[in-house]
Amino acid sequence: MTVPPTILQHRLFSTSVFHPASTTWIATIFCFAAIIRLAAQNPDTLALLQSFPLSATFATTDNLGNVYVLGTDNALQKFNAAGNRLARYSNNRLGPATSLDAANPLKLLLWYADFRTVVFLDRSLTELGSLQLDAAGFSLVRSVAMSFDGNLWVYDEALFKLKKISPEGIILFETPALNQLVATPPTADALREIGNQVYLADWRQGIFVFDQYAAWTETWNYQNGKDFYAVADRQYYLTEQGLLIRAPRSFREVTLSLPKGIDGRSRFQLTEQRLLIWDERQVRVFRVP
Repeated sequence: MTVPPTILQHRLFSTSVFHPASTTWIATIFCFAAIIRLAAQNPDTLALLQSFPLSATFATTDNLGNVYVLGTDNALQKFNAAGNRLARYSNNRLGPATSLDAANPLKLLLWYADFRTVVFLDRSLTELGSLQLDAAGFSLVRSVAMSFDGNLWVYDEALFKLKKISPEGIILFETPALNQLVATPPTADALREIGNQVYLADWRQGIFVFDQYAAWTETWNYQNGKDFYAVADRQYYLTEQGLLIRAPRSFREVTLSLPKGIDGRSRFQLTEQRLLIWDERQVRVFRVP
């Protein structure tokens, strides 16, 4: 795989004067050689950070470096950056847990899709409370996301509205009905809050971006992905070809090959600077450049 030159290299090519008469020519050559050596020492690759010999149905990380694994036994386990287990939580009254949102490491959102129920956990995986969405009046919700302020986001596919609600189910903000704004209203393949924006991914149409007040601001034209993440000026898309990294402001784009040993049983989760890959044998955590 050929990795495009860095932004610094690009600027070097576009602004330096490569002419024997230039007084900066020799210095520029040495600078360019140093950049090449640095790129060779720090290639844009996925570096394996941790591996857990666990059979998992879901895995994710938080911004403190902790790793959370939902096992096939329906138990949630939390590990620190050194791989030591910190806590365990199990609840078999609500069927199998579907996913965990750890965007707020002090208040985790554990989602039980079959029962349309959200369970809130603190950092020690102690249960704080729960919300049954059907009972709260949200009858058709497939995706939920935690907000950093302790509230949550739901996409109501019966009304085609993204809603920010309290842990008690009170609507705080909501969009107009999206079927009145676009020809084909989105379905929520993925939903998450990152920074001060909310992202709803519909892999048929793209990624719909909203602000903290549920106002639709833009749509990223990217389809057929497996997962995504966004941080600063970078967008990450997990595809069949690998991990696509885009920097729209600088018009940079690179695709990194995925690690070996991935097959149809493998599942993925992108978080900040991390890619998690798991199956029935192990959970692997990789650093994303």
